[in-house]
Amino acid sequence: MRPGLYLLSFGGAVAVLVWVDQSPSEIANQASVLVLLLGAGLLGLIKPDWAWLSGVGLGSSLAAAHALYLVTGHPLPYAMSPSGWAGPITPLALLVPAVICAYAGARRWPADSAQDSTPLRSFVLRLTGRCVEVGSE
Repeated sequence: MRPGLYLLSFGGAVAVLVWVDQSPSEIANQASVLVLLLGAGLLGLIKPDWAWLSGVGLGSSLAAAHALYLVTGHPLPYAMSPSGWAGPITPLALLVPAVICAYAGARRWPADSAQDSTPLRSFVLRLTGRCVEVGSE
C-alpha cells in the first residue's frame, strides 16, 4: 500500500474513533475500544512495517482529542472523569492494547507456507493491491 493511501486510511480510522467517542450512549466506551482495536489491527495487517504508527497513533488519538476539547472549551456529551487535565491523560492507557493489536495484525507469516494462512489477510492484501509472496515481507 502506498504511504499516502495508508495515511489516508489512518486518518479515517482516527476520525471514526473520535466520532464513536462522541456518542452519549452507555456503550460508547466499549464501541470506541472495539474501533480502536480493529483499526489498529487492520492497519497493522495492511502495512506491517508501520505497525508502530498504527498502535501509537490510534492509541493516543482519544487523549489528543480530549486535550483539544479541553483547550477549546468544546463540551463532551458525557462528563470527563477525572476532570481537568487528568482526563486527557487517562486515555493514554489505550496505547498498550492498540500497539499489541497493531503488531498482532502485522505478525509475520511462516515462509514455508504455500499461501496466506488466513482468508482475511488474503482479502486485505488483494483489496489493497499488495502482491507479495508469503515470507518476503
